[in-house]
Amino acid sequence: MKLRVKANDGTGYWEIHDESGFLCNLESESTARQIAHAANVLPELVAAVKHLRRNWGKNLTKPMARLNQALAQAENITRKDQHT
Repeated sequence: MKLRVKANDGTGYWEIHDESGFLCNLESESTARQIAHAANVLPELVAAVKHLRRNWGKNLTKPMARLNQALAQAENITRKDQHT
């Protein structure tokens, strides 16, 4: 499930949509984008942690790279919010 954020010019709210359509309205663009980003990154984080748990002690170069990338994305959205 990939979430998207769209502006609703008629209401001034920010809408979150998935592939099925409209989910909710929010007044804050940054909050809408943070929610969508978190929901989009979470599956990758869960997959990386499950793989790490299954393969502890084996070569984890690729899974750790995926985990580091997902964590960097999550940290990036936090930093953006702290500066607004």
